Amino acid sequence: MSADLTPSARGYSPGDGVRVLDGTFAGFVGRVATAEEVRELEESYGRSYSPPAPGCVTVLLVVFGRPVAIDLRLGQIERLG
Repeated sequence: MSADLTPSARGYSPGDGVRVLDGTFAGFVGRVATAEEVRELEESYGRSYSPPAPGCVTVLLVVFGRPVAIDLRLGQIERLG
């Protein structure tokens, strides 16, 4: 497991493709992000980085043509492929 993921994200690696199953972003496809990717993205938007909550993984989605880092519970996503 990568040190860039929370311990609760076992089974997922940075770059893994996932589909969102539940919630506002249901049906979106994205990929598991590293802490560094999220940190850079948040800083580019003028926000500070905060790690995902326990039981969550950060997924990069494209919303209105812009990359967005979303923290999702493990039960809200499924691995692609």
